[in-house]
Amino acid sequence: PELQCSYTVKDPEASKNALLAAAVADARTKATVLAGASGVKLGEILRIDYSFAQIDFTCRPMNGNLMMAKACGAAEDSMAYDMDIEPDDIEVQEFVYKADRDVFQAVDNEACFIEGDNPARFFISTLGQQTYKWEFDQESDKFAAIVNAMNETFNAMSTSNVKYSYENSVLRVANGQTILQVVYSVKISKQKAQSTSVNYAFNVSQNGDNIRFTYDQPVTVGTSTAEAAAGMLDVVPAIKDLINYFGQEFSIDAAETRFLLNTIKLTPVADNSAWVTLKNN
Repeated sequence: PELQCSYTVKDPEASKNALLAAAVADARTKATVLAGASGVKLGEILRIDYSFAQIDFTCRPMNGNLMMAKACGAAEDSMAYDMDIEPDDIEVQEFVYKADRDVFQAVDNEACFIEGDNPARFFISTLGQQTYKWEFDQESDKFAAIVNAMNETFNAMSTSNVKYSYENSVLRVANGQTILQVVYSVKISKQKAQSTSVNYAFNVSQNGDNIRFTYDQPVTVGTSTAEAAAGMLDVVPAIKDLINYFGQEFSIDAAETRFLLNTIKLTPVADNSAWVTLKNN
């Protein structure tokens, strides 16, 4: 595990103002030198151009966002840090895992503990990365009913020569959009089954530690066209049920522990009995 530590200046506005004053003084000094070297007299300031929209004084000396440490006995509102750290200043502490709180608790100091990443922050951050693909894993009875209907409909589409099978559904990023991808296979006669998919775009917004999906439209991803995805909505009504399921607000939790967020749990705010877990593959 890695420990993430961030700190900043005590008064950012005062620091910004000091930087502005120093910049003006430095500009005046340089202008005086240039004017003297050119044999002319420095006149009044006619215009000041500067861009100071956002200055970030935050420093992160340790990388990694898997874990966040709670201050061990320090005041919560303390903003001062002594960064003059020597090896002799480092004390070793023993920690034990507390399953009821999902934290590592210091044995000799109850105020000191380490907790995993925030599941909502982590999950939302992955929706902007191509490398993450969230597949449906475990499911509640209500969500299983949608999946069962999907299986039955694809099986019913099969003929003596063509067999259709529902495989899985995935949340992923494609073409800069969050996509619900319904994956199924088609097997013609004795040929090897070929996987294909239909894709539906969602807009994603964050509400505190919750996330809301809003359905947008069928989309083209690779060789799978938006027209095919739109047509499949009439052929397989359970896809509409799946889209309607995701078109709401969810709370996001770790399926097991915040220290291993490769599996997360989505629970509809409107119905906490309709949960589903997603696994990153």
